[in-house]
Amino acid sequence: MKIAIFSDNFYPEISGISDSIVLLGKELADLGHEIHFFAPRYSAKDHAVANIPFAELELGKNIHIHRLWSLPYLGSPTKQARLFIPTGLQSWKYRRENFDIVYTQDPFGLGIEALLMAKILKIPLIGTNHTPITEFTRYAPLHNRFFDWAGLQFFAWYYNRCQFVSAPYQGLLDEMRANGFKKPCRALSNPIDLAGFAPAGSAEEKKKLKDKYGLSEMAVLYTGRLAVEKQIDVIIRAMAEVKKIFPNANLAVTGCGSAEEELKKLAAELGLEKNVKFFGRVDDLAHAELYQASDIFAIMSTAETQSLSLMKAMATRMPSVVADARALPDYVGRDSSRGFVVPVGDADALAEKIIFLLKNPDKQKEMGLSAAAFVKNFSARKIAETWQGIFSQHCVSCRERKADTDLKLSFVIPAYNEEKYLGKCLEAVFREIKKTNYDIEVIVVDNASTDKTSEIAKSFPEAKLVYEPKKGLSQARHSGYLASSGDIIANVDSDSTIPPGWIDKVFAEFSANPNLVALSGPYIYPEMPRLTNVIVHVYYFFGFIGHIINHHFFGIGAMLQGGNFIIRRTALDKIGGYNVAIDFYGEDTDVARRIQKVGLVKFKFTLPMYTSSRRFHEEGIIMTGFRYVINHFWVIIFKKPFTKKYSDFREGKKVK
Repeated sequence: MKIAIFSDNFYPEISGISDSIVLLGKELADLGHEIHFFAPRYSAKDHAVANIPFAELELGKNIHIHRLWSLPYLGSPTKQARLFIPTGLQSWKYRRENFDIVYTQDPFGLGIEALLMAKILKIPLIGTNHTPITEFTRYAPLHNRFFDWAGLQFFAWYYNRCQFVSAPYQGLLDEMRANGFKKPCRALSNPIDLAGFAPAGSAEEKKKLKDKYGLSEMAVLYTGRLAVEKQIDVIIRAMAEVKKIFPNANLAVTGCGSAEEELKKLAAELGLEKNVKFFGRVDDLAHAELYQASDIFAIMSTAETQSLSLMKAMATRMPSVVADARALPDYVGRDSSRGFVVPVGDADALAEKIIFLLKNPDKQKEMGLSAAAFVKNFSARKIAETWQGIFSQHCVSCRERKADTDLKLSFVIPAYNEEKYLGKCLEAVFREIKKTNYDIEVIVVDNASTDKTSEIAKSFPEAKLVYEPKKGLSQARHSGYLASSGDIIANVDSDSTIPPGWIDKVFAEFSANPNLVALSGPYIYPEMPRLTNVIVHVYYFFGFIGHIINHHFFGIGAMLQGGNFIIRRTALDKIGGYNVAIDFYGEDTDVARRIQKVGLVKFKFTLPMYTSSRRFHEEGIIMTGFRYVINHFWVIIFKKPFTKKYSDFREGKKVK
């Protein structure tokens, strides 16, 4: 694919957005795509602020950078930002490049230019929102609630012009939804260059790095832009308390920005000239070495949608102390396994946690190891492969190129701690695939498993493994859908096995009827007595009658059996994918309710699926059936599940 990426923030500007999209572009180019960056033209002065030579960034033969004329942006927190005035004229000369996708990083100058290009050339527009806009309008000179409202409405208006939108954390998408945003979306991490960040090789090596940068054996680190919304002053005030217990403790600060002089002044007022070290903008080597030389990472920003600086600290096996704001708790976790979350602006609470960690080096090590294991889920290659799947789904020319080919089937198998069943499930799937000549892919979604689920999936080299750290069945199905490339998507649970001939029946149904958008069948429970399966069959019979009435007469719903249903991709695209707000009960009914408006939904008793009966054993058949029935009708009538909480059963253990 040929992908045009538009961003108001780009090299040489000091920006997490700039770093992340450059890294994404490089990974996509390595995957064989042609990348074109559209960015402002920066001046020699802008390069000097970052201590970077006035020269273009060299990223390889498959990556092209187009600089568009821009003006200096006075009052920029980075002292580098540019103001681009969108007209469509500057990008118009690139109209013959035949781009497949336009990918926008923000809704401002170059974001509007991206929208104009997409509209004029009829190219799909895909967007990412990195910005919690109200965290910036609050610092406006004439701030009031109107500016917050106007900013949120503008963001919703802009991103509603995209076919698909991502954000680094779910809370930002929820805020957009609450203000009128309606398009398909998902939370998706920015890519992280894990290769350049790892802990020092030994205690001696770490000591040498501490000596090199003048840091003590107790060093706290902050890296990033020095701006008011980052609340670095809170960290400095906390260090004044830390100094009372550990007089030699250091705070290392890298980066530059509009708040730099005020922060230096504050450090002097608190008598911390020797404890707080400002390094300014450092090169890549010094940047990585400062991470290795430090012991604790601290960030009290209220405007982070992810924080690449935090991710780098995790990769370096550092525990973190973060503000309870925006995405920071999502990534650090509230269980204190990777770090601590403290109230916004609370310097005393921050100091308390830093002191605790400095007194407990074993706890530092434990948290650091947990953080390093967690952050591997966001490697640059994994994120790039996810974006490759998203772009492929929305690429018009890609769909046209495959319009005359046979249907492709994607199995999506979500798995959370399924080491007991996943192997049997995959064996059955691949056994049936070998009997056919169809184009089929198999995707396993590891939904934050803590057992050997990933290892089992990896033992099947033909399967593609996708990591989804946010737990939830709908979230896992949605991630698998985004990573897949099939024309039809089969949703199979990892504690199930497909019977012989299942694949042939699926292809026969979808090939025969282009209006068919979803197909499903019942469950069979081999572990349960015959009488129990007869009762279950009666349950499905009455459900089928309801399906006929709701779908064909009233048009308000349909029946799909979760873990045994197949959906046509074009229809799933139209309804915006799965509703990730639903964790478990009613997720299949919600999809059926929405997708039945697009086309025909079938329930076939001749398309059964064998599955585990562990839920019946734990909850009882009557209670289990009651919960599924009430949530089925609740979703159809009220468009949300009746039961919010659910239990997972893994080898007889009940986990809330």
